[in-house]
Amino acid sequence: MMTMIMTPLGAQYLQAAFAKWRENNLWANEIAWEEIPLEYKEEIQLAARLTMTGGNSSEQVVDFTPNASPDDLVA
Repeated sequence: MMTMIMTPLGAQYLQAAFAKWRENNLWANEIAWEEIPLEYKEEIQLAARLTMTGGNSSEQVVDFTPNASPDDLVA
């Protein structure tokens, strides 16, 4: 389990990741951070960490698109 990013810069990345996540999950617009389910908090924290590290992390995020053709993939 990951913990919240505790530096001021880390907090900014976390806030930005949370805002981006809310854009994609409109149902959560009015829900405070404390009320977000743990699985989503971990997803948001991972996105913030990946942004902070430029994507260099021991954890990997897999974006799976079912039935994707080679033409759908972006280099």
